Amino acid sequence: MNAQMHYINIGIDLGIKAKNCAQICDENGHKIGHDHSFHTTKESLDEICAKAQAASPIAFIRLIMEPTGMAWFPIAVYGKIHNHSVVRVKTSKVKDLRNFYDRNKKYDGLDTHLTCPHYIVIK
Repeated sequence: MNAQMHYINIGIDLGIKAKNCAQICDENGHKIGHDHSFHTTKESLDEICAKAQAASPIAFIRLIMEPTGMAWFPIAVYGKIHNHSVVRVKTSKVKDLRNFYDRNKKYDGLDTHLTCPHYIVIK
């Protein structure tokens, strides 16, 4: 019997000067709940991962983010310690998709919205 692994995706837009923003999506890129703002702390990451796990208790968690400077590193370490999959999406790919959707604006909400489904499109 070959059991298929199911994932719940957490798309994260890393904030350098502001809070990070996360969006929880299912494997097909459908948004679950509302966006979450958080600081990079163990407690905040525990809370977001608990919300993701509550949405799909049997699924594995996949953390998806752009590698912004070194801001991604503490989240990646947290993910690996907790046996979550960690995916870094190329900044240029997210930028191209952002430009496709909105040629005149740059805002974090759009980046968060694109990071999670973008991984699903390019994987």
